[in-house]
Amino acid sequence: MADTGIDDDMRKLFKEKGYDIIDEQVEGEEIIYDSDDENTNPLANMLAGMSGPENNLSMEELKEKGNQAFKEGKYKLAIAYYNKGQKVIYSAVCKGPEALKDQNLSDYDFHFTLNTAMCNMKLERYDLAASNCEKALHRRGNLGQAQLVKALYRKADAEKHLGRLEDCLETLKELFEVEPENAAAKAIHQVVDREYKKQVAARNKNFKNMFAAYEKETVELENKEKEAFSKMKAELGLEFEETETKLTIRRFNRNQWGVCFIETILYSITKFHKEASEIESPIIKPDMKDFTIWFLGASSSFELRFLTNAMEWFDRLPSRIRNVRIVLMGFLGEVGPQNKQIPDENEPEDGIFKEETLEDGRTFKLECYKGKAEVIIANEDLSLERPDYCVIPHPGFNRYFSDFYKPIQYLIKEKIPTCVCGRSAPDTSEKEGTEILHAYKANIKVPLTKNPHKISLIENSDLSKLHHFWVFEGGLGIGQELFFKVKLDLLSRDLNVL
Repeated sequence: MADTGIDDDMRKLFKEKGYDIIDEQVEGEEIIYDSDDENTNPLANMLAGMSGPENNLSMEELKEKGNQAFKEGKYKLAIAYYNKGQKVIYSAVCKGPEALKDQNLSDYDFHFTLNTAMCNMKLERYDLAASNCEKALHRRGNLGQAQLVKALYRKADAEKHLGRLEDCLETLKELFEVEPENAAAKAIHQVVDREYKKQVAARNKNFKNMFAAYEKETVELENKEKEAFSKMKAELGLEFEETETKLTIRRFNRNQWGVCFIETILYSITKFHKEASEIESPIIKPDMKDFTIWFLGASSSFELRFLTNAMEWFDRLPSRIRNVRIVLMGFLGEVGPQNKQIPDENEPEDGIFKEETLEDGRTFKLECYKGKAEVIIANEDLSLERPDYCVIPHPGFNRYFSDFYKPIQYLIKEKIPTCVCGRSAPDTSEKEGTEILHAYKANIKVPLTKNPHKISLIENSDLSKLHHFWVFEGGLGIGQELFFKVKLDLLSRDLNVL
């Protein structure tokens, strides 16, 4: 980089007066002389700093020689004259601020810069031409109207040749603000605007085709997913509604909430069989005759209310299943404001709540036990055989993290497939449930899944039960000695577990 001898303050002052002070040749501007004989080429002597009449030319003379070379089609030679003219300007401004009083210097600098752009256009070096024009336009505030229009026009022309149509239209817009009726600019604008609109239309068409293809692929994948799910459902011999319209209507029908609950369970079982890469033991087995399911944290207002209809179970389970046993554990009420325990007012008596034998010999038994699940499970007098499936509805993990620790560790150890259902907001389980199940060291086989069989109040459809679920089976589990450490870790991450 050549040393111009101009400090930053002086450079700024020159810039304000319209002088484009540069330190080096524009990148890519290779100067090639039209004469093969360097010794007979006066320009070679001039640029090499040798003595000779060409080395003492005035700016006007360099301008004329550059213009003459341009007319003769010697564009690279013309560029060399214009570059030399700019060097003369820089030598002049280096003499001091008094040079700023000479408006001719600014006019010559503009001329040399913009004519270099025109030479580069002729040489089809459009990127350099655009750069030359932009350099000339750095002094917009000091250019006359004719100079500004000329610089903008040549920049637009270069951008047109570069295919930068949108940039070209923006440059022409600026030009028309200065000279609205410029005929040459209008001619370029007509061509560029027409081509730009074609490109936009083609691009939009391509985008439309791309998104149509993506949408088609998405629909195909969804259909394949539905087909695979329906196939698994048929293989298991389960029956439940899949039609979206019917599910939406049923969602708000209180008389159908029991069916929604049962079908949520069967839907989660199907998802487990379909999605789990490895299953310790199938839930629905080919030779199964007995089906046992546990519900932990049960209440009289929900589980006991909706799970007692034997035929709603048998109509949806495989016909080979002859005996259904449902065990509800809990009925301890809930934790209210200020962590006050609110009892379950309609808690049932311990033991068999309902027992029914159908005409064809199939049996249905529903049992209820009040207390902590780990205590009930450990009671050998109850003869609670290992269940085929377990459900923990609406556990409120943030409020009952400690209460569920022992039963969940039991389920993990025994590798009992377990569905955890959550409510909609303001229940935090959808946001925190995955983290908490991981904290329990449970192996999640079905990740967070929105449930199509949820139930809602028609007066407030945003609040739903059975809103989402996970299914876990087995895992590492955590020992008692690590439990408090895990709990503290959750608290440190703003998961307000109790």
